[in-house]
Amino acid sequence: MSGEVEKLLTAEEVAELLGVCKLTVYEMARAGRIKRVELGLSGRAIRFRPSDVRAFVERSSTNAPTMVLHRRRRRVS
Repeated sequence: MSGEVEKLLTAEEVAELLGVCKLTVYEMARAGRIKRVELGLSGRAIRFRPSDVRAFVERSSTNAPTMVLHRRRRRVS
């Protein structure tokens, strides 16, 4: 390992990369489909390593029909 630290991604950034809503990212993390990094004592703040997101995409490319994606909700003004 090079000792270089990856910049951690937020759920919103991961959602943007994957083209899904943030809720989907949280659900996949809760289910263990995407590895997460828990920050703080409560573990409520979570982030994602880019390498873990890439690994998820690689694994999912053969399992695409089993993915459940939520539609983005539109805000009504």
